[in-house]
Amino acid sequence: PPRSTLFPYTTLFRSPHLIRTGQEFIKEHFFAIYFSHFVSLLLLFCYEPIRVILLRTEKSAPSAQSLRRYFSTLSHLKIWYEGNLLDEQSPASRDIQSIRQVHSNVAKALGSMTRDKNVKQQQHHNLQPEPSLDNVNGRDVNNNEVPAGNLVIAVQRDLVQNKFFTPQRHQPLTPQANEQSETPYPVISQLDMIITQFCFMGLISLYPKIFGITGNGNSQHKDDGRVGFLHLWALIGHRIGIEDRFNLCLDSNKLHAKQKILIVQDVYLHALVSIADVDNDKRTASAASILLLWQSLVSGISTFIPFVSLPAMLSFFMLHILRFKSTLNTSQFFKFYDRLCLQIMDVCFNSWLLNTTARYVFNHLLRLALVLTSIRLYYLVPAIRMVKKLSIH
Repeated sequence: PPRSTLFPYTTLFRSPHLIRTGQEFIKEHFFAIYFSHFVSLLLLFCYEPIRVILLRTEKSAPSAQSLRRYFSTLSHLKIWYEGNLLDEQSPASRDIQSIRQVHSNVAKALGSMTRDKNVKQQQHHNLQPEPSLDNVNGRDVNNNEVPAGNLVIAVQRDLVQNKFFTPQRHQPLTPQANEQSETPYPVISQLDMIITQFCFMGLISLYPKIFGITGNGNSQHKDDGRVGFLHLWALIGHRIGIEDRFNLCLDSNKLHAKQKILIVQDVYLHALVSIADVDNDKRTASAASILLLWQSLVSGISTFIPFVSLPAMLSFFMLHILRFKSTLNTSQFFKFYDRLCLQIMDVCFNSWLLNTTARYVFNHLLRLALVLTSIRLYYLVPAIRMVKKLSIH
């Protein structure tokens, strides 16, 4: 919506009490909420319209660039979670406005491009050609390379074998971004934005206990913490450009638990199951692109959160959130380190984070890690590069 519709805020967003309780809830469960964001991003990468956009922009490959991309996302979230979003001139409000402008620029660039545009045009828009599939490989239990995307296929088979989907449910409920089409690339739609909004608030509202959240922050009233968290995301969604009629966190649009589960099942995970329904080339390309983004995310976050691996996070999601009895196909990719990571995740969310002192320690260790990573990325790395350039000359 035009900027004029954003201010002044309607009464839908003027609840300082709910915003404050939401921020207190985030402060008390900082580590758990951020970890739920990481799991949710794995799901979001299965949603094809968003996946296509991410693949066409830079910093998709697992590298130092991926660290910058996802650390930047976490930094923006931290600013929004701790700032004053009701004040148009506050750093948090200005930060959201800048992100909205970035999304607008990317959407315009994507919308103006077609398949017959050359690479020079793509580079002009800061957009990259689709990644090569040659180096996007999984590994088996003996650490040998296996064909591209096999880990994704393993997850898809676990979903089917655990009867999470039935053949009648293979019809897509979301528009498909045709990667082979000659039509202009997709822009960022309202649907894409609310699917992304759900990515950051959906799992916490559905499965708080899975992430070690049994209380509601410092609130004295039952559910005030999570209600405040959702109200905060209603405001963030409004500020980022979601129309009020689509905003999932507004009282008038709030979804019941069963409807939220359908979003997880029929929007996020549908792409994994539908991989089996397409021809081999398309299946390989889709699986490899999902795996590329998964690896990119884990590569980035593992630099400041220890004991994180891709097979472990996928198994954690299926065993605890989807409540599968086993993940036999995904487990074939496990090495000792992956099993250790999964065990630590289990103990962390089932025991450690239930203790107030341990939760305080985890929250502050993550905050410290974010500070140290910021220093590394924005001070140490540029300084080292400058020294190297001077030594060359």
